[in-house]
Amino acid sequence: MPQDRKKAREQRIFLSAQRIRPDLWPKGQTDFECERPDVVVVSAADSKRYGIELTEVMLQTATQSDAAEAKICALAKQSAERRHGRELKLRVTAAFAGSRGGPIEKQRWPAVAEELVDIVSALDCGVRGQQAWSREVSVSGGLESHNFEAVWAHHLPDGIDDIWQPSRAGSVRPLYAQDLQEVIDRKNGRVRAYRTRCDHVDLLIAVNGAAVASAACLTDSAIEATYTTEFDRVFVLDMLMRRVHALRRHIDPSE
Repeated sequence: MPQDRKKAREQRIFLSAQRIRPDLWPKGQTDFECERPDVVVVSAADSKRYGIELTEVMLQTATQSDAAEAKICALAKQSAERRHGRELKLRVTAAFAGSRGGPIEKQRWPAVAEELVDIVSALDCGVRGQQAWSREVSVSGGLESHNFEAVWAHHLPDGIDDIWQPSRAGSVRPLYAQDLQEVIDRKNGRVRAYRTRCDHVDLLIAVNGAAVASAACLTDSAIEATYTTEFDRVFVLDMLMRRVHALRRHIDPSE
């Protein structure tokens, strides 16, 4: 990306975060033309220099994990039909836990599929026909699973063919805590140099501001996790949902 377009985009990202959560950022003279970090605000209150490093999360459109998750969902659909002796007429969406770290091993697919059937069976209220309903369960809501972050089951009027799919099917895909930690890790090494020019250094991670193919859904675990970082503060800007999340970080006892 040409430098002028890069700086214009960085300015747009920071101003978006500033409009959504003006309480998070100091007021003062803002320099959008600097580098390392990308934005510097000289506070009108104390004349300190506040640096903000900006980065965007760009997810790939397809990975080996996608194929593994799709196969597990297909196996679960087949197993559910055998278990109940019929199609369930449900639309099932499963958010797999930690799948960004690599695909689930093939030998584990049947067991993971059976766990998904158990979860869906517990969600199924048994109502069919003209009454639409939707139920979900997630780790933050009490789901005890190492394989799934959340599972949604829907029934639509007039019946539909069973559709069991991973949540990343299509364009919107889950963003996990380990994804954010990887982004933070890539930036941590720069903080020491930034501190020679700034009194305070934040990291602002933007998601859902680019192409639809890179759209992401922040999982509850990603928002609630505690991260290892050298930045003073870390924020995630969801440009689609217009929200800024302040991430928790491990506190060094020497601070």
